[in-house]
Amino acid sequence: FFAIIDILFFKKIISKEFSLKKFIIHLIVILLIAYLVTISFWPHAHKNIITEPFKLALLLKNLNIAFGLTWGLLNGHIFYTSQPPLIFFTNLLNLYCCAMQFLYIL
Repeated sequence: FFAIIDILFFKKIISKEFSLKKFIIHLIVILLIAYLVTISFWPHAHKNIITEPFKLALLLKNLNIAFGLTWGLLNGHIFYTSQPPLIFFTNLLNLYCCAMQFLYIL
């Protein structure tokens, strides 16, 4: 969000050679590739790749039920994804701290 505001209004981060036209073209290409990758792994949307994903997304939104994986595997133990164990959050915290150390090294 901040990058879009900066590109359109403040122009502090971007260089003088920045082209809004190239930026929009690259953004469209990236979004198109992401859409095609998403559709390729979503078998229910293969009937009609233009309209069916949006119909399915609206249907899932209106159902108000959880969907996705119900089981997870962490350190050799199976758990419900709706009730992750405490060790899951400590692993995430550990990953975040290690990532920060690697960024400091760079």
